[in-house]
Amino acid sequence: MWAYRFPIPCPILAFADLEKPAPPTILAWENRCFPPKFDSGGESSTMAENLERLKQRIPLLEYLQRHNWKPCRAGARQEFVGLCPLHQETHPSFYVNASKNLFYCHGCGQGGDLIRFVQLFLDLPFRQTVAHLEQELPPAPVFRLLEERQLFISFNCTVIRKLQTIWSAAECAIPL
Repeated sequence: MWAYRFPIPCPILAFADLEKPAPPTILAWENRCFPPKFDSGGESSTMAENLERLKQRIPLLEYLQRHNWKPCRAGARQEFVGLCPLHQETHPSFYVNASKNLFYCHGCGQGGDLIRFVQLFLDLPFRQTVAHLEQELPPAPVFRLLEERQLFISFNCTVIRKLQTIWSAAECAIPL
């Protein structure tokens, strides 16, 4: 077997040349630690809208509390802190901003939204995570209203039919 050796230019980096990342803050999401959202339009924007609706219908804080996460209020804003469900720890380092629906853990460095949390927590790919969350959706108020309306209409139709049979029988029984 022939081996060819080509010189590969490789710049030598000193440790001083490397930039140190900024230390995380409590409000990591305000320091743009998360990638920006892009809207390219078309089918992907419909998918993005569906994902946003999914995240709005299942708030991150409620999801965490349903799965036995014990939050403590941190500061005056809608921010909560607790032990990270993604790794073992003894001191709270997992922060949730309820108004922004985001989380960040200073212990393991993970952060994101509801979908990203479920992805990490259950070790699922993105599509399976979305399917799992759709199964956990509470029934939408609109669908509940439509079901109640349908029940109301069918009940009223049954009552009207009964009354019509009673009235028609009563008309036959009354002599003119």
